[in-house]
Amino acid sequence: MSAVLSLVIARGANGVIGQRGQIPWRIPADMKHFKTVTMGKPCVMGRKTWDSLPKKPLPGRTNIVVTRDTNFHEEGAVVAHTLEDAFARAEGDLCDRLLAALRAGDAAGGDRRGKQSAALLVVRDGGGYEGRNDRYIDLRVDDHPDAPAELARLFGVWDTTMLVRTDEPLEASIELVGEVQRRLAAVGALDIEASGSLDDATTAALAEWAGRYNLEGRLRDDGMLSSHLVAELRDVTPDVS
Repeated sequence: MSAVLSLVIARGANGVIGQRGQIPWRIPADMKHFKTVTMGKPCVMGRKTWDSLPKKPLPGRTNIVVTRDTNFHEEGAVVAHTLEDAFARAEGDLCDRLLAALRAGDAAGGDRRGKQSAALLVVRDGGGYEGRNDRYIDLRVDDHPDAPAELARLFGVWDTTMLVRTDEPLEASIELVGEVQRRLAAVGALDIEASGSLDDATTAALAEWAGRYNLEGRLRDDGMLSSHLVAELRDVTPDVS
């Protein structure tokens, strides 16, 4: 599976993102979320953000530091001086590299028009919803005080909910299939007892339930189960185990 570059911003209601080179708040859940969405993935930041890190580099991540200082070199930091440089150094799919380049350009500076709007368009043959068009990713932010960051946030939501590249396949074990069958029975999609077998009835019931939530794109035909689909089913049946 391709690596994913996640971009994260935390901002107060008054627009503040930092104070004296430090995060102006400390929320454990916020830090845990940041670690979860960035672990194992490239992490692009400006030099001041790098300087503010209590521990350098961020463990388990490729630390790409964008700076115009050509003399900047620190252990653990992959240095990028331009938008093109950041694009070339970033890992992952085209969408990840485009976002990395956008983030680098934003960090390098520019007039306010470049921050007001941002867009990401990636086309792929049959890459749109249910293969009906070629718009694999088509996101745009207009008239926003920090459009690049907002675009990154929207892409994170799109990546999680619509794209399947981060949807880890799960082995259809007897235990997991049995759980899925019990949960499908709880929502009225399956009327047979849990057997732990991913049979035709269970597959059809899962497809019928997925259709209710526009999750048909998460269905698999390789005998595996979508982790996203299982998570969604668990969310709507919290009392079933």
